[in-house]
Amino acid sequence: MSSELICFNAACRARYPIDAVLYTCPRCGGLLEVSPPVIGRAGEVKTLWRERRLSNCALDQSGVWRYREFLPFLDDFSGVVTLREGNTPLLEAPRAARYAGIGRLVFKHQGFNPTGSFKDNGMTCGVAQALRLKMTRVACVSTGNTSASMAAYASAAGLQPVIFIPHGNISYGKLAQALEYGAMTLQVEANF
Repeated sequence: MSSELICFNAACRARYPIDAVLYTCPRCGGLLEVSPPVIGRAGEVKTLWRERRLSNCALDQSGVWRYREFLPFLDDFSGVVTLREGNTPLLEAPRAARYAGIGRLVFKHQGFNPTGSFKDNGMTCGVAQALRLKMTRVACVSTGNTSASMAAYASAAGLQPVIFIPHGNISYGKLAQALEYGAMTLQVEANF
């Protein structure tokens, strides 16, 4: 695997294995970023991605995992949990285009994702990393979309979703969605 975690702090730039369970740089406390992957020639990769659009494989039908060459933290994609996220439509917006004074404008409607949120695009990757690190639970602090998405993907992966919510401050529709996916929900006296 060619990618690694790199400290974002320009004065540090310490490097760590991609499979290290780190949240900040142990050396300086800075944020960590994933080094960019090295992918093949543009024409070859574009052809590969176009071919995947025609595939019946769930991984290829995902609007995230179809481009897995850009997701450098996995070598083996067999355990990836996908709900076919990311394949949301582009919708023409002629009135908005006229208002903006441009010839054409389209919007990507992320509400067509499995849980109705763009959060699904990242959550499939987060849960894949949790599985890779052999976690049994995943947790989040959320008042809405993140909790629903995390619960959906964690449950599909066989992980226990745990959600921390602030007392009396949550979208009940999203809470119901998370509970339907089997999330353990803990209400805390906090504001976040």
